[in-house]
Amino acid sequence: MATELQQILAQGGLRTAFQPIVDLRTGAVVAYEALTRGPAGSPLERPDRLFAAAGEERLLAELDTACLRTAFANAARVGFGAGMGLFVNVEPRTLDSARSLAEEPVPDALVVVELTERALLARPADLLHTVALARRRGWAVALDDVGADPRSLALLPIVQPDLVKLDLRLVQDQPDRHTAAIATAVQAEAERSGMRILAEGVETEAQLQFARSLGATFSQGWLHGRPEAEPDLAGRTRVDLTELLRGDTRPAPQQTPAELVHPHHELRRATKPLLIQISKHLERQAKEAGDTAILLGTFQHARFFGGDSARRYRDLADVCAFVGAFGVEMPFEPAAGVRGGLLEAGDRLEGEWDVVVIGAHFAGALVAVDLGDQCAEEQRRFDYLVTYDRDIVQDLARSLLVRIWPDLRQVERSESVISAATGAVVLDDEATPLVVPDTFGPEHYPLLARALGATAAGVTVADARRPDQPLVYVNEAFERLTGYGVQEALGRNCRFLQGVGTAPEAIDRMRAGIAQRRPVTVRVVNYRRDGTPWWNEVHLAPVFDDRGQLTHVVGVQHDVSSEVEATSQLRYLARHDQLTGLRNRASLVEDLQAAMAASEVVGLLFFLDLVGFKQVNDRHGHGAGDDLLRRVGSGVWSVLDEGATAYRLGGDEFVVLLQGPSAEEEGVAERVAGELAAAVARPMRTDDGSLVHVTATVGWSRLSDAATADEALRAADRHLYAVRRDVAGRPAGRR
Repeated sequence: MATELQQILAQGGLRTAFQPIVDLRTGAVVAYEALTRGPAGSPLERPDRLFAAAGEERLLAELDTACLRTAFANAARVGFGAGMGLFVNVEPRTLDSARSLAEEPVPDALVVVELTERALLARPADLLHTVALARRRGWAVALDDVGADPRSLALLPIVQPDLVKLDLRLVQDQPDRHTAAIATAVQAEAERSGMRILAEGVETEAQLQFARSLGATFSQGWLHGRPEAEPDLAGRTRVDLTELLRGDTRPAPQQTPAELVHPHHELRRATKPLLIQISKHLERQAKEAGDTAILLGTFQHARFFGGDSARRYRDLADVCAFVGAFGVEMPFEPAAGVRGGLLEAGDRLEGEWDVVVIGAHFAGALVAVDLGDQCAEEQRRFDYLVTYDRDIVQDLARSLLVRIWPDLRQVERSESVISAATGAVVLDDEATPLVVPDTFGPEHYPLLARALGATAAGVTVADARRPDQPLVYVNEAFERLTGYGVQEALGRNCRFLQGVGTAPEAIDRMRAGIAQRRPVTVRVVNYRRDGTPWWNEVHLAPVFDDRGQLTHVVGVQHDVSSEVEATSQLRYLARHDQLTGLRNRASLVEDLQAAMAASEVVGLLFFLDLVGFKQVNDRHGHGAGDDLLRRVGSGVWSVLDEGATAYRLGGDEFVVLLQGPSAEEEGVAERVAGELAAAVARPMRTDDGSLVHVTATVGWSRLSDAATADEALRAADRHLYAVRRDVAGRPAGRR
């Protein structure tokens, strides 16, 4: 039977309430935020309950898409038009669903996509992709709830938003040091970039004046009006809100830091000891910037990240918003709180030593290239430069962040084996309760204690007869898993293992299982004594006395962090080409099948085959060939229209799928094919200084002319060979 949420999604039962946004310079209502509500009178009417239910049922992506669709439809219905702004939310936990941003019809208004700051740095690559997708459509990008967490300031130079929304507590609470730090950082970014500031939660004239003091030029709150399903748009001031759009924003670069800066700057040469001291200087600047700073370092190989380096980065992770380390064989979390960026052997970044620091009031970077000396470590030479140009450092940081693995401990894909909202999975609610056989008497208890002490799994026993259910037994494996000694654990409720990343819903599952007198198994984020998070697969089983009364709860814990991380990485690898970062053949098949199954099949499929690639490989080596393929992938991506996705099938074959109502208009196919061919034909300089380039033959087909995905691919392939024959048959002067 369908749940209430499933019925709401199936029947289109969502509602939209529009809350006005005022331009403080004129006092005019110039935009509305679209707020989603469930059906009136329903238990899911409130948005918090609606999204909690979606998380429980793993339907966050579906709900997020439905919210966008409902907001756009209702905005068109009530008469949104040119000159009005429409603010819509995109939930950071479902950034994959943001593909719908390029698919939904929208009213003739400036759309402002709000990204709430919570957990955005858990998936920086997807965050930057979503921002680029919104900008390609001509929409503005806003960061919501800025100031709720000081680390949100670190996102300003990364996202480069058109607008920030100050958290309502900044306006409603008495000003303090925290308010001053947020206000000065936001105003500094606004001065540098032209970003606008919107104050939320304005309910009184005094709060309105304080919002002005904070630098706000837009305001939102009950002082200006409550959310309405039918806002009166008659007479509303219509202005050119395209002034919100910053003209200097660019998608995240695909090049490495060295490729970004070396062609334009004079290099110096130094040995390793000097670069170590420069690196430490930048690290000290990151520590000074504190929770507004992002620190990213490349270590070539995981073996270089250890000892003193690992300790320094671990300490910096305690104070900075985000710390990342990149290298071949680099694990997901190479040190407590440090995020790993895994490089494949031969990756261009493997030959670089980069340290990038960017915060609210500081930006600096070291970019160095290993010259490959075969000598003692201290004598190794590097060509390097140091820059404090904020615009350059922003690009360097963004080029590295797109290589960070997603952190599924904080943010989950909707298709993940881990619940998108709770960070927990119920694995086996029907397991058999713990039963001690009658033949096991008191004389055997010492043996039982020794057996529990010897097991590799963490084992706890809690007294269920006491209100707080304190622990009365923990084994040695529990001490090793958690870092807590037996004397620190006994007498305490096991909630001391919980922290900010522990999902309340997972805890509710465990409590419900015990209350219902049944075993329960969940995966939940716990924290060790040193603050390190880990995924705990914990099985709880009730124990009863002779009268059937619940007396104790036995818990068995396993550290499954590696399994969870490997699962998330494998899911990513299954859909992406690791050389270019584009989607792979399996992803293309899925997307094509979905496109062909739509009620109205509209789209174009482009097939690219490189000409001259084999000669580059043969003459300059496979390293140069791989570099060329990456450049081709980056070039193809840079010219994609909205609604387009690029794929690498393998070898030198690339595919582009373009969907949307304008995809099959006359002339679109030839224009896009020409742009793709031009992007591929850009020359590239190899490591030995040679200038190489390839060209591309581009064939295409209309999805509406094919009955199946395979037929569409074959048609594009046939057209490619027809183009190739045509080019080969032309006179030389006409090519």
